[in-house]
Parts: sequence; structure tokens; C-alpha cells
Amino acid sequence: MKRIFGLDLMRAFAIVWVLYVHCAYIVYPFFPKNMEVVYNYLNWMGGYYSVDLFFVLSGFLIGSLFVEEFIVDAIRNVSKQINYFWIKRWFRTLPNYYLFIILNVVVYYFISNKNYLYLVPKYAFFLQKLKPTDELVMFGVSWSLAIEEWFYLFLPGIFLLLYKITTNKKLSFGVPLALMFIVPLVMKVCYITTHARYGMHDEFFKFTTFARLDPIGYGVLFAYVWHTDLRSYLLKNKNKLALTGLIVFFIAIVYSFLFLAKPVQNSIAYSFISSISSIALFLQIPYLIEFKPFKNKIVCRVIETLSKISYSMYLCHILVLELVEYFSKGMVLFDSNIGRLIKILLIYTISILFSLLLYKKFEKPFLNLRRKFAV
Repeated sequence: MKRIFGLDLMRAFAIVWVLYVHCAYIVYPFFPKNMEVVYNYLNWMGGYYSVDLFFVLSGFLIGSLFVEEFIVDAIRNVSKQINYFWIKRWFRTLPNYYLFIILNVVVYYFISNKNYLYLVPKYAFFLQKLKPTDELVMFGVSWSLAIEEWFYLFLPGIFLLLYKITTNKKLSFGVPLALMFIVPLVMKVCYITTHARYGMHDEFFKFTTFARLDPIGYGVLFAYVWHTDLRSYLLKNKNKLALTGLIVFFIAIVYSFLFLAKPVQNSIAYSFISSISSIALFLQIPYLIEFKPFKNKIVCRVIETLSKISYSMYLCHILVLELVEYFSKGMVLFDSNIGRLIKILLIYTISILFSLLLYKKFEKPFLNLRRKFAV
């Protein structure tokens, strides 16, 4: 699938937003005491919505590849095609992921003398956040990668099973897609009916693996709709849909501020927020697909590069942050406001440079290697 500038722009925006959220505590002294609720809300909102951006975009892009290969095109050998689909995805995601499991174990042992080697098997099989009580004591951002990887197994795996039984492509695709909405819904209903209505619900509604499949499901759903006769309607009405999406997103912002950005959070209210933000982005996709690149080629190149290295940046930035904090500990320079800005700039710069190196020397060789297997 060729690069789409509007989607690159959203991915670049999302990764910059994620980094800000994790660095936000550094700029906390800049906020007056009477603005603390705004500071807390911006962090909460950024942590939630920026990852939903990644999920919906991933669902659309991977869903489009799947729909093109298994719904639009003729199926020749479904088992072989599914295997190749998995090989292409795993050569893209797993090498970096496993590299960072190792790096996290090494770095945390170095900076805090904690041995997390016993967690490697759990993380290696994406079992780190199946339950809300599971603690992410290292490699905290891996919770979202576990959701992505289970999606890669979930959709093609169920499709393969059903297609072998029914040979009906649309049914075999529709069932796992429906389950991407049904499973989170059932889990949320079970959670709400078995837990206190008020409390801190992030561990379940945000981080638990199968409770967060639905944002990716919205992306896959749009990928399917995009490959039907409705495409011309979507393109014709892209401005209206985008405006509607912005209104929905504004509703999500107000809704989350009123009901969720408080010490006491309502579990029923919390259960809706991911769906609202996902629908907001869902409605933006036609506009983003048709969004023209900026005239400034340098800006466009920066955006495309950030999009390309966003996966590596997502994986590495927490480790970069931890190491910068470790080596800057006790340095008076970083206690001033200018020093705090320098620290953030340092974290962004090192994350980007390290990600560029990873992309060129580690990611791309594996991407090239997968062509030898996926033919």
C-alpha cells in the first residue's frame, strides 16, 4: 500500500503527542497551581487519544491489506496466504519488539539493579496485560503492542478457520470483525457489573488487552467499507464527515473532562470513551486519505520520516527518558525552567536519532528479508 500523506501526518502527530505525555511531568512546574486540573487532563487525554489514533490507523492500514488480499482478490490457497500475511506482519513488528524486551531488561538492571529476566516469556507471548491486575513493571508501552499482535492473530486466524468450513469470504471476515466489538463490549459489561461503579478504571478500560480491540475494529470496518461501492459517497462527502468527526471529538473532549478527568471516575462513563474517540477518527479517514501534501517539501519529508520511524520511537522513548533522567540526576542545570526544556529537547532528539538508526540498520533489513519468505 503506497504512502498516504494525510495518514502519515496523523501518525507523526500521534507519536509527538505520546512523547509529550510521557515527558509532561518535566514541565509540571510551568503550570500554576490553579491550572493543575488542566495539566492533569491534558496528560490523561493525550495518553488515551494518541494511542487510539494509532489503533484506528493500524486497523485501517492492515485491514485494507487484508481486505484487498482476501475479500477483493480471489483466494488461491487460504492457508498459504494467511501464513504469508502473518510473516509480513511479524517481520515488521517482532524484531524491534523482541529487541526492546532485551534492552528493557538490560537498562533496568543497569539503572535500578532490578532483574526482570523472569518476565521475558510473558512479554514474548504478549501475555503481559491480559488482566487488569497484571502490572507493567517494565516496558510499559508494550500493553498497546500486545493488543496489536493479538489483532494480527485474531482476524486472520478466525478467518482461516471459518473459510475452511464455509468457503464464504464475507462471513469468514465478518465474524472476527464483529467479535472485535463484541468481546470488548462483553468484557466491559462484566467488569461494570462486578466492580465498584466508582474508582480508578484505567487498568481495565485502557490497558487490558482484549478490552481494547474495538478501536482497531473501527479501522478494519472502515477498510472494508472503503473497498465497497460506498467509496465514492465517502469521498464526495469527506468534508461533511470530517466536520462531523471534529464535532464528535469535541464531544469526547468535553465528555471526558466532565466525567473522567476526576479523582473519582464513573466506570459506565469510562466504558464509552474509546468508542467515541475512535468514531471521531473513523469519520476523518476519507478527508485524510485525500489530504494533499504541504507545499514545503522539507516539512513533508519531516512528517513522512516521523511516520516511518514512529514504531521505533514508540518503543524506545521511555528507555531514552529513563536514561536521560538517570544521567542528569543531581545536575543543577536541569532544575531551572530552561533546563527542563533542554531535557525535553534532549529526549526528543535522542529518541528521533536512535529511531532513525534503528529504522535504517535494523527495521529495514528485516523488511527486506521478509520478501524472501512472503512470496
